[in-house]
Amino acid sequence: MLSRSHRRSTAPQRLLALAHCSNSRARCLASLTPRPLPELALRPFEVERYPGWTDGSASLSSSETEPLSLAELLLHADADLAERWRALSLGYPSHNEGSPWLRREIASKYSTESIDERHVNVCAPAEAIYLASRALLAADDHVVATVPLYQSLSEVARSMRCEVSAWRPSAGPPGAPYRFDPADLAALIRPGRTKLVVCNFPHNPTGALPTAAEFARVVAACEAAGCYLLVDEMYRGLEHGSREPLPAACEASAIGVSLSGLSKTVGLPGLRLGWLASRSPAVIQRVAQLKDYTTICPPAPSEVLGAVALRAQPALLERSRAIAAEGLAAARATVAKHPAALEWSEPAAGTFAFALRSRAGLMLMPGALFDLDATAADGSDAARRVRLTYGRADTATLLERWSEDIRRHGVAGRKIPEAEHEEPLVTFEDAGDVLGMVEAPLLVPDGFKVVAASPTEEQLDPTNPASDALIEQRIMVRFEHYGWCVGTVTAKVNDGRRTIERDRVNFVAKFDVDNGAATDSRSSRRCRTGWGRAVGGGLPWRLGGWAVARSES
Repeated sequence: MLSRSHRRSTAPQRLLALAHCSNSRARCLASLTPRPLPELALRPFEVERYPGWTDGSASLSSSETEPLSLAELLLHADADLAERWRALSLGYPSHNEGSPWLRREIASKYSTESIDERHVNVCAPAEAIYLASRALLAADDHVVATVPLYQSLSEVARSMRCEVSAWRPSAGPPGAPYRFDPADLAALIRPGRTKLVVCNFPHNPTGALPTAAEFARVVAACEAAGCYLLVDEMYRGLEHGSREPLPAACEASAIGVSLSGLSKTVGLPGLRLGWLASRSPAVIQRVAQLKDYTTICPPAPSEVLGAVALRAQPALLERSRAIAAEGLAAARATVAKHPAALEWSEPAAGTFAFALRSRAGLMLMPGALFDLDATAADGSDAARRVRLTYGRADTATLLERWSEDIRRHGVAGRKIPEAEHEEPLVTFEDAGDVLGMVEAPLLVPDGFKVVAASPTEEQLDPTNPASDALIEQRIMVRFEHYGWCVGTVTAKVNDGRRTIERDRVNFVAKFDVDNGAATDSRSSRRCRTGWGRAVGGGLPWRLGGWAVARSES
């Protein structure tokens, strides 16, 4: 046994040893790095992560109608709901699927007696997409979805390892609405394999709306294949002119599932209140089981305020339609004011349309965000368009700002001549503008192809000592709508010691077709360039000259 004095003498050593161990442990912990996070099956939600939502830009791409304030909404409360609001408890609601009185209110909006409160589940609209996809699908199922679309309508299925086929609309002449052909859907459905068809009518982002007869063919195709039909009906009730709403999916068939809510039609996205409705008890029960793992129950305040909106729906819809009608007229006038810069497909319903991509000091959402998997073979024109919305009260003011920006700066960096005598001018702010234009689909006039292009002036960066040493420049030119051309330049510069080949440089310029000119005996058409300045490959250029498009015959 150690003496007390010996124990006292070894105490400092023990303290030093403990300190050493402690320091070593700290160093070990500091050197540890956590394992990498696993890759998410869900891709980033491009629309929701778009920088324009948070950079302070005024938006011409918002999806909702003009929002109501709380005070404005409560003006519509009847005595029953006013008392519910006054006595509201902020505890958990008694029913996870939504209070029975609210579900009865929702069910009353459908024309069929087959829908009552047992066939409704109250949830957030975005949550409803997730719940419905998880409830109706399993890995390796086949899905057909309208495209372009709100990303989650197909992304949840894709993350579950389902195969998703795109049902794309056809575009008529400029200004005509898009159209989803039921025959195209029938060709995409695989009998015995397709488990779900996902539609969005009125369609976001094109504003397309099938006729009642066309929608009946959609329902019939799903019934024949034995697959479910999930329809995002968030804009149902905002049809333009004399168009009547389509039947709700849950009204049209036992295989129909309706997804709806109060965010879009009555301007209440802050409530985060929506629902799923289906005649199938099994579908609603499965949704309820999944909802226990998401939000569990709706927010109690939103239930009361949502009921106020549902009872006042006719008046609130009339308000939204009036605002949208004014915005639509302003949008139509803006497009008509700039025929050389803009085209659009006029919507049949909703609060948005597809317009050609534009440069402006406003937030305009690229159409490509609604068609992430498009390839050249798909024939999608989403990459060259933006979602233009007109359901907000400030639409006309924002469109006027956009119109002025187009007049002064052009579209996507391209200067649009206001008069024929004005020299076409192209100014690129940065390479991003160039890339945006190169993505645009290009058209050669029927029967013609570009065979030669000869620049008349070339100028390198004046700060470059090799400015006068250009030895080769090749230009390829193709034709685009409204006479705009996109080309590429491959340049070689000799500085007296060596030849440097630069990367390809992209440019855009205005070409005016002279139908009466002929450059040789083969009856060519001649086009004159405007001036352009492009940035690419680290080398700025100024381009001008002639291009020849010969008849292929």
